[in-house]
Amino acid sequence: MNSRLRKGRYYAAPVNAKLATLVSEPRFGKYLKHSRNDAELAADLYEFNLRLAGGAFKAIQMCEVIVRNAMDQQLRAWNQTAVGTEDWTLHPAPMLKACFYDDGRDLTDAASKASKALRKSGRTVGHDDVLAQMSFGAWRYLPPGRKPHMAKQRIWDEALTHAFPGRQDRTTTDTLAQWLGITYDFRNRVAHHEPIYHLDVAAKRRVISDVIDAVSRDAKKWFIKNDEFGAQAQEFQRFVKERRLRIS
Repeated sequence: MNSRLRKGRYYAAPVNAKLATLVSEPRFGKYLKHSRNDAELAADLYEFNLRLAGGAFKAIQMCEVIVRNAMDQQLRAWNQTAVGTEDWTLHPAPMLKACFYDDGRDLTDAASKASKALRKSGRTVGHDDVLAQMSFGAWRYLPPGRKPHMAKQRIWDEALTHAFPGRQDRTTTDTLAQWLGITYDFRNRVAHHEPIYHLDVAAKRRVISDVIDAVSRDAKKWFIKNDEFGAQAQEFQRFVKERRLRIS
């Protein structure tokens, strides 16, 4: 960010006159609208959004890795009992396959991507290779939702509920599913370079933290140690207050 913080106040550095052209007039117009048509302030806001997005992506990445590995551990054990192999991404039990979009399309797409990635190496695609290619969307839709789904409910009861041993009693399955949905939607917004400064970023960060805490306290400690998003969200709140911006 070009601004500098001195004695609790921000001072704008010279603005690149071509910024609006570089990021497109329609996109930059949104920032101007929330900056009282002050081009320098809009540039500061844009650059702050970049910082927030970077911190958010790092937090989401940690959340995704933690959730993926916690779920995978439980699904390995469940699939071993059901069909005799831990490699559930390659040889899923029929009931587990039915939990994924279009009867396992997430798995076949991930296997195809893994095969492409390993084409030059000549190595056979393994379970971990497919796992690494699976999107956060696949994990987000595994918990049972409000619409009855026999396979998802059984897999949840017998396996995936154990992936979240840190979950508090008041945190229902539906609540956890909502948290994953919020994190997933936020991830997509960040990944597609959409503005996030007008959102309650502190609330988004709390949801991500709550999901990780539901996995384990150790996971949350690791997250807190490496997280930058929380401090950035607080810094942004100060920026908004000091500049008297109205961004809601």
